[in-house]
Amino acid sequence: IMDLWFKLKEKIPLLLLIVGFSLILIQTLPLFNFTLDDSYISLRYAQNLAHNGELNWNAGEQPVEGYSNFLWTVLAAFFIKLNIDPLLMLKWLGVISALATAFFIYKLSRLLCEDKIVAALVALLCGSFRVLLGS
Repeated sequence: IMDLWFKLKEKIPLLLLIVGFSLILIQTLPLFNFTLDDSYISLRYAQNLAHNGELNWNAGEQPVEGYSNFLWTVLAAFFIKLNIDPLLMLKWLGVISALATAFFIYKLSRLLCEDKIVAALVALLCGSFRVLLGS
């Protein structure tokens, strides 16, 4: 029975990570049909950057910085230039970023705590934290 316990104990961290990653997917994928209005502000700036080379609300006018996320705006402009739906790509990048955040939190927790189960629990909690996921 002790052998079985040790074998199961080794699988617990992986199971917790899978549950944490699943929580991220379960919470984010249904939101693909919903877009916050702030996204459209960034997309307007991205369109002007992609089509006119200006990071501006209106092409040819004085610059006004009204976007809330420089990196997403530049990435959206990049996808627009490639003729790829920027909104869909940014949503997928958001999911990938949330998964990567949970993974790196696990790795950081492993550096701070030798117990793999505790580190995996921290990642699982990260996956259940809706604010991280932007929803």
